[in-house]
Amino acid sequence: MKTQSWLAVPAVLVGLLFAAGPVWADSKGVACGPGATVMAGKKGLDAHLVALLLDWVISAVVGNPVTLAMTSGTSGCNTNATVNRQEAQEKFVADNMDRLSVEMAQGQGSHVDAMALLMGCSSQARDAFSRLGQGRYEVIFSATAVDAKSWLEGLRKEISADAVLASQCSIS
Repeated sequence: MKTQSWLAVPAVLVGLLFAAGPVWADSKGVACGPGATVMAGKKGLDAHLVALLLDWVISAVVGNPVTLAMTSGTSGCNTNATVNRQEAQEKFVADNMDRLSVEMAQGQGSHVDAMALLMGCSSQARDAFSRLGQGRYEVIFSATAVDAKSWLEGLRKEISADAVLASQCSIS
């Protein structure tokens, strides 16, 4: 019985490597951290797995390497993730304003679900997000919300004012 439990540990670790490796990846190769520095220029799942494994080993010895790399400004870590998320929100709204308008008026739809996801809302908050879009439609789609940026500012205000969404969405 003891042997079986020890066999499960490596199996779980290998499974985690395969599951988590692509999450650390971006379209340019390995994302950031000491493992990314060692694997710079390499692409593919094997490079991601080696980088991830190196990060885990270093993490066990000195602490979280991604945090260290981000705070020190080394290892190619992107410290502007919030800016990128806001840019993604603005692009999505600019490209899909007509569909968002229709679906928010209806209180449902794939574009509304995608917008909730982009606004950092948990899966449990998606229904509340849809209800907010429908219930506050006139305010969200007011004449002053003429471009994606101003529309998003209005949406963020409405989310912040809603008790459920304020706690279940990360709108920054």
